[in-house]
Amino acid sequence: MRDRLAQLEAELARLAAEVQDLRAERDRLKRELESGEALRGQVEGLRQRNQDLEAERGRLRERLAALLRRVDGAIAGGE
Repeated sequence: MRDRLAQLEAELARLAAEVQDLRAERDRLKRELESGEALRGQVEGLRQRNQDLEAERGRLRERLAALLRRVDGAIAGGE
């Protein structure tokens, strides 16, 4: 009976250690997931910023083209 009790106590200790290891792994994975979600948010912010900059670059190119046309027109008209 004592041997069986000792076996059960050893098994319980082993299972408790396994549960502790699994909880630690769960916590590690949770932190990793949260970190990944934060990075995804940063990436999305950078994508949006890139789109905004691309749109601004397009507007600036249009303005530059219009200015060049005006300069060319002024030069052609002055000749």
